[in-house]
Amino acid sequence: MEYIIQMKDIKHHQIIFKMPIKNQNEQYLNYYKLLYSDKNVHLKYLLFELNFDDNLQKESICYNIYVLEHTILACLRQHVNKKVKMSIYEEMVQKNLQHSNQTMYLKISGVWEDTTYIGLVYKLYYTMSTVKFSNMIC
Repeated sequence: MEYIIQMKDIKHHQIIFKMPIKNQNEQYLNYYKLLYSDKNVHLKYLLFELNFDDNLQKESICYNIYVLEHTILACLRQHVNKKVKMSIYEEMVQKNLQHSNQTMYLKISGVWEDTTYIGLVYKLYYTMSTVKFSNMIC
């Protein structure tokens, strides 16, 4: 089951990082699994729904992503003392997202660490409608 959370609801004191493990990608040193826990839910990753209906909304979403990314990385930065890489924000600003009728999702699962920086491990993806498959029997 997927649980979509609102960016504004994320509280820094509810973010938990597991002990680092050696990153599978040789470009990075360590991987920190991100967990989130509040009184209602315990999550193994964060999932957000992004809707880009107009440019003003895109600017608002980009700002919220910047705040979210900074909040998460600042929590870990206290312990590892590395510079932060705002990967999601940079990608959102650079990409021309004009899919007004499509919902995009952002999934954040952890933090990578290299010799200088830390940054979020994430995926941006669109949903696929299953309407065409509604008559299939499994």
